[in-house]
Amino acid sequence: PHRSAVKYPKTALLISDTGNPTAVSVLFIAIPGATAITGLASTHRGLLIFTERSVHMAVGSPGDLEPYSVQPVVKGVGCINSRTVIRGRGLVAWMASDGFYIYDGSARKISDDLEDMWQPSGWRPSPMWNLAEQASQAGWPWRIATAQLFKACGVFDEIGQRFKWSVPVCSPFLHSEESLLQVTLCWYPATGAWDLWAPLGLSTFAPTCY
Repeated sequence: PHRSAVKYPKTALLISDTGNPTAVSVLFIAIPGATAITGLASTHRGLLIFTERSVHMAVGSPGDLEPYSVQPVVKGVGCINSRTVIRGRGLVAWMASDGFYIYDGSARKISDDLEDMWQPSGWRPSPMWNLAEQASQAGWPWRIATAQLFKACGVFDEIGQRFKWSVPVCSPFLHSEESLLQVTLCWYPATGAWDLWAPLGLSTFAPTCY
């Protein structure tokens, strides 16, 4: 049988008809300077659309005669990949290239306490408790390995009621691939506090919450 293919731009959103997932309509997000879509999340207000450098809200329903309405939520802040988009406690949270954000009707940054992790010198919180010798051997202080952010992912912990992201980190003092670690950053929406786990040999480095 004859087969053909249609290539859509990276800013095209395909929406299936209600009750018929094989029939789709195409929503082109006509936003000046829009980049590739990197993630989606449904909310009670509409569909959050994440791109590399912005976040938008699409409102509408499949089969509506009127087209979807697409409005900007925040500009200059994107999402690094769909695996970092998390829903929990009525919130949507995600990882951008400069930190972590949530949407609760508006977008706001939640990672100011971890800002040093995006700096060349690495994260230097004070005071630091439970800092084992192993952490120093692993190249503490750590910083986000921005070139490896495609490895980042997240999940909402229903039991602990916290958002958890696994992110790649490296040391400003070590320059080999072996210096890369995958650490888990946790954010508690009830208190706004952060904590962190990092595998080090047979033990786990777990500083007190910040």
